[in-house]
Amino acid sequence: MALFYLNDVRMIGRATADAKVKNIGENSKVATFRIVSNRQIKKRDGTKDEKSTFVDVEVWGQRAEYAGNYIKRGTPVLVMGQLETDEWEKDGQKRSKLKIYGNSIQALRTDGPKTEDGGERQENAKPEAAKEPVAAAADSNDPPF
Repeated sequence: MALFYLNDVRMIGRATADAKVKNIGENSKVATFRIVSNRQIKKRDGTKDEKSTFVDVEVWGQRAEYAGNYIKRGTPVLVMGQLETDEWEKDGQKRSKLKIYGNSIQALRTDGPKTEDGGERQENAKPEAAKEPVAAAADSNDPPF
């Protein structure tokens, strides 16, 4: 019997700070940011409470550039990718944390970010997702399903 492994994460949350973009080498960039996702929980006494989950995100290449332009503190963002473990040693103790290695990120709304030349974006303009190109749309004569 073959074993199948799946490491696929999709998470929507708000950025806790602006994305930090670093140049790695001559032609590569990496961006890191943290998102928080809240959920309602019901306590044993029947009262409702909110639980927050904070997750670090790392994206590379074009996605890093996109994050630098559009992921600002408070921005709702959809992240899709895989969980990875960061491990390091501090003061003689081994430490680790989970992060999302983002394959695709999408800011879910804009609050008037600037264009690359400093001008205002159009009010209805939406940023494009930083992911691989999608196959061409089907012929317009095809049914919409």
